[in-house]
Formats: sequence, C-alpha cells, structure tokens
Amino acid sequence: MKKYICLLIVLSFSCANVIPPEGGPRDVSPPEIISTDPPNNSIYFNKNQIEIDFNEIITCNNSKIYSAPDYELIKKINISNGGKGIKLTLNENLRDSTTYVITIQNAISDINEGNTLESFKYTFSTGPSIDTATISGKTIEMNTNNLLTNCLVGIFEGDAKTSFDSIIRVKKPLFFCFSDNLGEFKFENLRPGLYTAFCIKDDNLNFKYEESEMVSMPVSFNLEKSKIIDFKLFLDDRFETISIKDTVRENNIAENDSISTENLNLGKVNLIFKKDIYKTNNYIGQFIKNDSIINNFNITDSIVSFDDLKKGTYQLKLIEDLNNNNYWDRGNIKELISPENVLFLKDSIEVRPKWELNFIVDI
Repeated sequence: MKKYICLLIVLSFSCANVIPPEGGPRDVSPPEIISTDPPNNSIYFNKNQIEIDFNEIITCNNSKIYSAPDYELIKKINISNGGKGIKLTLNENLRDSTTYVITIQNAISDINEGNTLESFKYTFSTGPSIDTATISGKTIEMNTNNLLTNCLVGIFEGDAKTSFDSIIRVKKPLFFCFSDNLGEFKFENLRPGLYTAFCIKDDNLNFKYEESEMVSMPVSFNLEKSKIIDFKLFLDDRFETISIKDTVRENNIAENDSISTENLNLGKVNLIFKKDIYKTNNYIGQFIKNDSIINNFNITDSIVSFDDLKKGTYQLKLIEDLNNNNYWDRGNIKELISPENVLFLKDSIEVRPKWELNFIVDI
C-alpha cells in the first residue's frame, strides 16, 4: 500500500546515539513497533508524554519527526527503554476536540545496519472521535505537464485567498505534506471545514514562498469527506529570468515552422478540430517531442496541415491565448490572475515517413 506522509514543521531536537554492538548475523529488517503508550488512535487524550517502543535498539533523527496541526506540539524527544524506544514530551496547551498527527518519517533506524523504518503515524484526539477527512491529488508543472516531486502542499484554515500573496511569504501553513516520487500527495485525519490549499516547489525547504519558486493558484473549498485537487505550478509573471531554457522558442510563435525537407523521413499530419475553437479564442499550438518544442503555430482554421514533420512520436500542446499576444502569460499571485490555460492531448501523434495522418482534436 502506498504511504503518504503529511508533515508540519521540522523539530530541532536530536536524540542521543547509541554505540552499536559488534558481531552477530547481519540485520536486514527495519525496527518494528511493538507498543505505543497511550495506544495509537486514542480518543479523549489528556497525556503529556507518548512512548513508542521497538523490537531492537534504535537511533533517532528528530529532524524527521513532525506534528500537526500544532508544529510546536512536541517539546522534547528522548531515547527510552534501554535504547529500544523514544519518549515524546508534549506541550500542555492541547486544543479541545482536535485530532493530532505525529509523523515519524525515515527517523528511526536500527543500531547495527542502519535499516530505516520508512514511516509511522501516531494519531490521537482530545475529543470523542478521530477526524477522517482527506485531501489528495497531484503536483504538475503547468507548462510541460510533467509531474513534480517533493513539492510542498500547504493548507490554511478559512478562505485565505484575499491575502494569499503576503501570507505564503511569512506564515507557515497549518498543515503540509510533500508530493512523493510519483508526484502524488495525500492529507489524512482532517476536520471538515473551510480551507485554502496551495502548492510550492519549495527547493530551499523554508516552508515559505519566494518568487524564484514555482507556485500554484490558491484553492478555497469546504471540505466534507474527501477532496481531490491537482495543483498546476508556474513561475509568477513578476519573476524575471533569462536562464530558462528555450524561453524565446517557447514564447515566439511562427506560422507553421517547417523542418528541412532535405530529410526524407518526413510525413504529413492534418490536425482536424471538431470544434471551431479559433472562432472564439486565439489558440497557440505546439508539437512537443522529448520535452522539446519542435513546432509553434497559430490555429486559424478547423484544419491545420503540416507536410514536413520528421518521423517520430509527438505530443500536441494547446495554449489558450486570451489576450492574443502570441505568448503564454503566466499567472500573478498578488493580483490572483490565473495563468492562461494549457492543454495537453492524451493521445500522441505518430508520424511515419511518406504517410498522411488525419488527427482528430476534440477539446
């Protein structure tokens, strides 16, 4: 089963290391949890300590132990039970009727071989029940449609869109998690209510937005049981850079750019649009191959033909050029202006030498 780890701020303690014994058979298994006190998923929780015991002597990396929704919940962490456990000392100001989640992510390893327990989640509630609402989705780079990993997905309580630009620069989110190696994320044990969610490619891991980082538009919603959100990230249009690869090529549109006809491995493609999209909005088309832009063109008719495409597999990208400036306009977080819509067709286009292909575009 895939595991998703939702985090809330890194703790700044460190457990004492224990000197490993020598000899004996090689240990290839991570530590196993044998007991928790109080039991995991306890309700009416009113303790100030949590003890988690393992089946062997362990080391602990406290920088990978997180708590939510109060990132200052854990006051101190100590090795206990003769090196086979950890003791978490909590702050005393627990909220009433609140579900708390403590996430141990790659923090516990055995003393001999360093085998690491990938993840463990300890959940408790100060009220009569554990919250069960969830938020899940994917993190995607809008301009390429590529899945992004290790993106910070954050949640604020209430509708935070009106002050979003300032909040994400100075305030850490109440809840957060990171997208995994498949570009997927999931929050669990949330209370139903009004939230504002967002995503940042937080490369410096300071849990705040900087203009050099990709960001998504904020999404406010009432959470009941579950919510699926796919975040599309972009660079804010206030951030200027000259280091982005192929910027000129991506932004400047040429009418039916062609590839040299000296190459005999050429085929013909007719793009047939089922809807006359060119009559309502200006669309920019791009042929993409191996993440590179091969051809830029304007869509001015229901059929757009290309006589000289090299053989290969292409992806068709469409940009809804709302202001007709022949550029893809990125969004503006401060003004809450969304980027111009970008569409990637699911079906690829296979070009064969001396073949003619009629490709139906239905958007």
